[in-house]
Amino acid sequence: TFKLDPTTNSSIFAPTLSMVAGLSIYFATRALPIVKPVVLFDFDGTLMDSEYLVINGFAYLFQKHRSLDEFTKDIQKEVFLHPLKEEISRLFPEENTERLSREYRAYMKNIQGKHLVETLPHVKETLKTLKESGYVLGVVTGRYTDSCQMWLDDLQISEYFQIVAGTEMYRHTKPSPDGILHTCDLLKVGHDSCVYVGDGVKDVQAGKNAGVYTIAFVTNEDKRKALEEAAPNRIMNSFDELPDILKEQHSWSADLN
Repeated sequence: TFKLDPTTNSSIFAPTLSMVAGLSIYFATRALPIVKPVVLFDFDGTLMDSEYLVINGFAYLFQKHRSLDEFTKDIQKEVFLHPLKEEISRLFPEENTERLSREYRAYMKNIQGKHLVETLPHVKETLKTLKESGYVLGVVTGRYTDSCQMWLDDLQISEYFQIVAGTEMYRHTKPSPDGILHTCDLLKVGHDSCVYVGDGVKDVQAGKNAGVYTIAFVTNEDKRKALEEAAPNRIMNSFDELPDILKEQHSWSADLN
């Protein structure tokens, strides 16, 4: 029978404390259930393909208050960069911002239900999958809540969202974290259990400022470089990538890569 020489240093056969701790953590985390984060979404450009709609809304204002010839391609790109009132104030400095905002919203409401816009590819089936899998979903948008809700109804996706937070519900717009933090408070969830998905740099900045896990959705290759420089936690190129990302087993905060 083999016997260990008593003069042999038996510690070389014993696992070190660090090895034991490492193995314990490994097996413990493997046994833990996957934590489902709350998933919050930007609306325009992330869920709804609203580019055509927004451009037409501003074209209406230019035709009425300036000149349609002044609504150049460069300005058409710029109207997506800021909240509605900021953009109207910048483009129509001589006009009353509140009045033009009401005109814009009335125009948009008038074309509601005319099927001029649709969800982005894979949005409907992905939202359905997430809802059926037990995820709590919400929208944090620069739109007014009633406007966003009407479009969610029109697009037949409102049933998937537990909460819709429009710009009048919080103090400062993106890149401020106010909207995201306010929604997290309403849902009673911490920043380490929340994901924010958006298609713009300000979406990423707002998510990072709130301390939540950010996913940049590239819907236009012209935006890719700026989104990469904003340093989100993840970048996805197609909406149906989202379920697999959410299955990853870790906490969901901005300090994860």
